[in-house]
Amino acid sequence: MVRRRATAALRLALDPAVHPATERVVRGVVRALHDGQLQDGDPMPSSRVLADSTGIARSSVVAAYERLAGMGVLAAVQGRATVVRSGARLLVRPAAPPTPAPVARRPAPPCVDLSVPGGATPETLDAQDWNRAWRRAVAPLTGGGWLDERASPRTTASTREHPRRPGSGPACADPSAMHGTDELRHALVDFLRTTRGIVASPEDLVLRPSLSAAVADVVDGFELSGREVVIEDPSLPGLQRRLALAGCRVRSVPVDDEGLRVDLLGHDVAAVHVTPARQWPTGAPLSPRRRDALLAWSRRTGGVVIENDHDAVFTFGAAPPVPLAAQAQGGDDRARVAFLGSSAKLVATDLQVVWLVAPQRTARRDDAVAPVCGYTARALADYLTSGALYRHHNRTLRLVEDRRDALVAALASHAPAVRVRGDACGTEAVIDLPAGIDEWCVRRSVQDAGFRCSTLGDFAVREQRAALVVHYGPLPAASARRFAAALAAALGPAAR
Repeated sequence: MVRRRATAALRLALDPAVHPATERVVRGVVRALHDGQLQDGDPMPSSRVLADSTGIARSSVVAAYERLAGMGVLAAVQGRATVVRSGARLLVRPAAPPTPAPVARRPAPPCVDLSVPGGATPETLDAQDWNRAWRRAVAPLTGGGWLDERASPRTTASTREHPRRPGSGPACADPSAMHGTDELRHALVDFLRTTRGIVASPEDLVLRPSLSAAVADVVDGFELSGREVVIEDPSLPGLQRRLALAGCRVRSVPVDDEGLRVDLLGHDVAAVHVTPARQWPTGAPLSPRRRDALLAWSRRTGGVVIENDHDAVFTFGAAPPVPLAAQAQGGDDRARVAFLGSSAKLVATDLQVVWLVAPQRTARRDDAVAPVCGYTARALADYLTSGALYRHHNRTLRLVEDRRDALVAALASHAPAVRVRGDACGTEAVIDLPAGIDEWCVRRSVQDAGFRCSTLGDFAVREQRAALVVHYGPLPAASARRFAAALAAALGPAAR
């Protein structure tokens, strides 16, 4: 193999902007390999020669040669010239030019989340009332254990002013009272009687930390596993999955302006899940004719009606509809209606307490299967018995009604071609879009403008009319106008 002699004539392209000098030499050799100035087997100038020709300190050149040898580019043998290794050109690539600094961009405006199902409205929660309920909830706890809680939260409140020494309080003899669920059951009995017309005893109530756990209680208590259960179409997200995981065969039945199509229920259906006060998400209440038909179906077939009271107490200008559970009380009907309520919309989204009203003769799972946090139960019980929840709900009703009116007015002004479906109730609205409009494209455009919302098709099995579903609880009047303008821009000429 013919080898070229090392010479000082080797001119490396050294970038003076590269520091330190060792890195400068390394990049120069790599560039020479890439450009073909150096070939496999070529001898390199000695460190002294290269240092003299480039003006770089010899120590920096020696360090660069050592690094290149470690990279597999050069081969250094004692007593002989340093040479380029065979295949070295394939190992290296020249350094990329420095990347220009990114151009600073203005941060995107925060996105208002109007997706459904929505949560509670935090603006109306009185922090003083809520904090007072939690202080009373933890007041019975001392270093020695729980105090006797057979008294009401008000009678034990004196312990906050005169705290007991650790171990000085009497032990709690009743485990359920120690957990706080007894107090909450008694408070809920009065709440359900005065706001929903349901007469129940504390023993009729099952408390769970989630809807999934309560649904599992219904499936277990009424022996629905392996049997057919009907749900509405569209329906609450995740409901079909919850029932399927519990072992049910799930079938969806369509809804219309009168609610669930009761005439499509068969004799083989073991249970049906409905939102009769306000069908979710369309907002259509179950008509009186179909309410009677549904209870008649239950009497005739022995089927179970699982009544979900979602959003029912958010009715403006009139009393909320009477629950099926209240309508069916007396006789055998009540055994076939299971009533589900939740604190998530009433108080705070993160406060997940679900209550199930079921007859005592229904089989029950142990409370320990899915227990409610004792602190949460005690705080919610105090919030109810002190009257704070009723004041909070009254404030929320006024605020939510004003925001719905503002949204309807804004849409009428900016996009008169759309229509808000349903009566003035609930915290969510279905906005029907003009014919021929792609709801997915509209949602994307509205989201780009800063508003995240849902479509009706997100929750349906069958094809639905193009519509957006929005939770207007967090939408003040000014934001409602911006949302309506964004929707009009997304619709283009069809908005008019």
